[in-house]
Amino acid sequence: YQLKDNYRAKIENTDVNWGGTLSEVYYTKIQTKSNDLGTVQDAFVTGDAVSDKRIQSLHPAIRMLATDFIKEANVNSDGTLIRFAQGFRTYEEQDALYAQGRIAPGNIVTKAKGGFSNHNFGLAFDIVGITNGKIDYNLDWKSLSILGKSKGFELRGDWKFKDMPHFENMFGNSLKVLRKLPKDKKGLPILKQ
Repeated sequence: YQLKDNYRAKIENTDVNWGGTLSEVYYTKIQTKSNDLGTVQDAFVTGDAVSDKRIQSLHPAIRMLATDFIKEANVNSDGTLIRFAQGFRTYEEQDALYAQGRIAPGNIVTKAKGGFSNHNFGLAFDIVGITNGKIDYNLDWKSLSILGKSKGFELRGDWKFKDMPHFENMFGNSLKVLRKLPKDKKGLPILKQ
């Protein structure tokens, strides 16, 4: 609905204008608080609902980069769906994974306890391939590594302790620093700019 001439609505929605887009005031507010809220450009739509939900759990500083990464990875995946397997994990979830193969059934899948994984700060994600409905780790890791690096991510597959599906961007922070930084309402660190 368009108001004619200079007439204004008496009730103003400060978040969305009548055309359905973000108002300029709200856009500016989000831009100034982007470290806590993300930015207006964050669409987070990959075409895969599972990946999209997991992207939402990531730190706002990497959401758009992670979205772009997964979209581009899928363009070149030769029919294999590249999906986010993991994003943010709570300390409790991390401790449960750490217990696996040690004091709980299953294989050892991590060397990190809660608070000692980049996942605990929303700055890391793991990917998996889905081919013909089945999990597939036989991916082109070299190309994925190059793509990840172009988006600012490190691939743990390049490290001494190899974890091929793991990508991260710590923005130069150590885990010790991330644990000490103030957290937003979702528990994610407020990164210094």
